[in-house]
Amino acid sequence: MTLFNTASPKALAALLFAFVVPLTACQTTSTSQPNMQSTQQKSKIAADIEKLTYDLSLVEENHLETKLAGDTYILDTFIVPFEQPYYVLVRRTDEKRISKNAAELIAETYIQPRGCTEPLKRREDLDKQNAKGSVHLVGIEC
Repeated sequence: MTLFNTASPKALAALLFAFVVPLTACQTTSTSQPNMQSTQQKSKIAADIEKLTYDLSLVEENHLETKLAGDTYILDTFIVPFEQPYYVLVRRTDEKRISKNAAELIAETYIQPRGCTEPLKRREDLDKQNAKGSVHLVGIEC
């Protein structure tokens, strides 16, 4: 038994049409030049985040983008499965430097309603940041 009757020219034409039209509709040509500096900067930030979190697991449902004092921050939670503490990644969308105190305060406020069942305890021994100070990983046990 065959799924397609290839002896029928109409069936073959319909089959080819069904596969070719969606593929050609997806082809696009960009006329603008990519912004290489922006691409390199995003790659650098992605590399920094990878260095800080390489041995941790992302808690996807805790992702948050929020505005504070006119600046937009991206917050993510990382864990070692079945262990405490939480690791909160704090960064700004404009990639500017964040003070350690600001990162700690933002991380504490962010994680409290998302995962704390006990009183919050800072784990400064687990804190990390990138060289520029624009990405902070804040350790919090709760």
